[in-house]
Amino acid sequence: MATKADVEVGADEQETYHYLERRSHPWRRQLYLKGRNMTVAHLVYGMRANNYSPEEAAADFELPIEQVREALLYFQRHRDIVERDQEEERRRLEAAGYVIDPPYCTSMIVCSAIACGTC
Repeated sequence: MATKADVEVGADEQETYHYLERRSHPWRRQLYLKGRNMTVAHLVYGMRANNYSPEEAAADFELPIEQVREALLYFQRHRDIVERDQEEERRRLEAAGYVIDPPYCTSMIVCSAIACGTC
Protein backbone atom coordinates (compact mmCIF):
# COMPACT_ATOMS: atom_id res chain seq x y z
CA MET A 1 0.00 0.00 0.00
CA ALA A 2 1.05 3.57 -0.58
CA THR A 3 2.36 5.65 2.25
CA LYS A 4 1.32 9.20 2.95
CA ALA A 5 4.81 10.62 2.32
CA ASP A 6 4.62 13.67 0.09
CA VAL A 7 6.30 13.79 -3.31
CA GLU A 8 7.37 17.11 -4.74
CA VAL A 9 6.69 17.01 -8.49
CA GLY A 10 8.64 20.06 -9.56
CA ALA A 11 10.02 23.21 -8.04
CA ASP A 12 7.98 25.37 -10.40
CA GLU A 13 4.76 23.33 -10.13
CA GLN A 14 4.63 23.07 -6.34
CA GLU A 15 2.45 19.97 -6.48
CA THR A 16 2.46 17.39 -3.72
CA TYR A 17 1.20 13.84 -4.14
CA HIS A 18 0.64 11.21 -1.47
CA TYR A 19 0.10 8.14 -3.65
CA LEU A 20 2.40 8.88 -6.60
CA GLU A 21 6.17 9.00 -6.81
CA ARG A 22 8.96 9.93 -9.17
CA ARG A 23 11.36 7.12 -10.07
CA SER A 24 14.70 7.17 -11.76
CA HIS A 25 14.27 6.15 -15.39
CA PRO A 26 16.34 6.88 -18.50
CA TRP A 27 13.48 8.53 -20.38
CA ARG A 28 10.16 8.30 -18.51
CA ARG A 29 9.09 11.53 -16.85
CA GLN A 30 5.61 10.66 -15.57
CA LEU A 31 4.97 9.54 -12.03
CA TYR A 32 4.44 5.99 -10.81
CA LEU A 33 1.89 4.65 -8.38
CA LYS A 34 3.55 4.02 -5.03
CA GLY A 35 3.82 0.36 -4.15
CA ARG A 36 3.29 -0.78 -7.74
CA ASN A 37 5.28 -1.23 -10.90
CA MET A 38 2.68 0.92 -12.65
CA THR A 39 2.83 4.36 -14.24
CA VAL A 40 -0.05 6.80 -14.36
CA ALA A 41 -0.40 5.89 -18.06
CA HIS A 42 -0.72 2.17 -17.28
CA LEU A 43 -3.59 2.92 -14.92
CA VAL A 44 -5.38 5.51 -17.08
CA TYR A 45 -5.10 3.59 -20.34
CA GLY A 46 -6.09 0.37 -18.56
CA MET A 47 -9.17 2.14 -17.27
CA ARG A 48 -10.02 3.33 -20.77
CA ALA A 49 -9.49 -0.09 -22.34
CA ASN A 50 -11.77 -1.74 -19.79
CA ASN A 51 -14.23 1.16 -19.52
CA TYR A 52 -13.64 1.28 -15.76
CA SER A 53 -14.93 3.90 -13.40
CA PRO A 54 -12.45 4.99 -10.71
CA GLU A 55 -14.18 2.66 -8.25
CA GLU A 56 -13.99 -0.30 -10.65
CA ALA A 57 -10.32 0.38 -11.34
CA ALA A 58 -9.58 0.57 -7.61
CA ALA A 59 -11.26 -2.78 -7.07
CA ASP A 60 -9.74 -4.52 -10.10
CA PHE A 61 -6.19 -3.23 -9.55
CA GLU A 62 -6.52 -3.54 -5.76
CA LEU A 63 -5.66 0.13 -5.20
CA PRO A 64 -7.05 2.64 -2.73
CA ILE A 65 -9.68 4.79 -4.46
CA GLU A 66 -7.69 7.85 -3.35
CA GLN A 67 -4.69 6.59 -5.32
CA VAL A 68 -6.78 6.17 -8.46
CA ARG A 69 -8.27 9.64 -8.08
CA GLU A 70 -4.85 11.18 -7.49
CA ALA A 71 -3.47 9.48 -10.61
CA LEU A 72 -6.43 10.78 -12.65
CA LEU A 73 -5.81 14.29 -11.33
CA TYR A 74 -2.13 14.02 -12.26
CA PHE A 75 -3.13 12.84 -15.75
CA GLN A 76 -5.49 15.80 -16.17
CA ARG A 77 -2.78 18.23 -15.13
CA HIS A 78 0.11 16.59 -16.98
CA ARG A 79 -1.40 14.79 -19.94
CA ASP A 80 1.39 16.15 -22.15
CA ILE A 81 4.07 14.43 -20.05
CA VAL A 82 2.19 11.13 -20.03
CA GLU A 83 1.54 11.24 -23.78
CA ARG A 84 5.19 12.09 -24.54
CA ASP A 85 6.26 9.08 -22.50
CA GLN A 86 3.82 6.87 -24.40
CA GLU A 87 5.05 8.19 -27.76
CA GLU A 88 8.64 7.51 -26.74
CA GLU A 89 7.75 3.98 -25.60
CA ARG A 90 6.02 3.34 -28.93
CA ARG A 91 9.01 4.69 -30.86
CA ARG A 92 11.39 2.44 -28.93
CA LEU A 93 9.22 -0.65 -29.39
CA GLU A 94 8.87 -0.04 -33.13
CA ALA A 95 12.64 0.56 -33.42
CA ALA A 96 13.13 -2.83 -31.76
CA GLY A 97 10.93 -4.45 -34.42
CA TYR A 98 7.67 -4.79 -32.52
CA VAL A 99 4.47 -4.24 -34.52
CA ILE A 100 2.23 -1.94 -32.53
CA ASP A 101 -0.67 -1.65 -34.95
CA PRO A 102 -1.16 -4.84 -36.98
CA PRO A 103 -2.09 -4.27 -40.62
CA TYR A 104 -5.79 -3.93 -41.37
CA CYS A 105 -7.23 -7.10 -42.91
CA THR A 106 -9.50 -6.59 -45.91
CA SER A 107 -10.24 -10.29 -46.24
CA MET A 108 -13.91 -11.30 -46.31
CA ILE A 109 -13.22 -14.24 -43.99
CA VAL A 110 -12.75 -13.94 -40.26
CA CYS A 111 -9.12 -13.06 -39.79
CA SER A 112 -7.10 -14.92 -37.23
CA ALA A 113 -3.84 -13.32 -38.39
CA ILE A 114 -2.31 -16.79 -38.61
CA ALA A 115 -4.77 -18.68 -40.78
CA CYS A 116 -6.00 -15.76 -42.87
CA GLY A 117 -3.04 -15.51 -45.24
CA THR A 118 -3.85 -11.94 -46.31
CA CYS A 119 -2.48 -10.24 -43.21
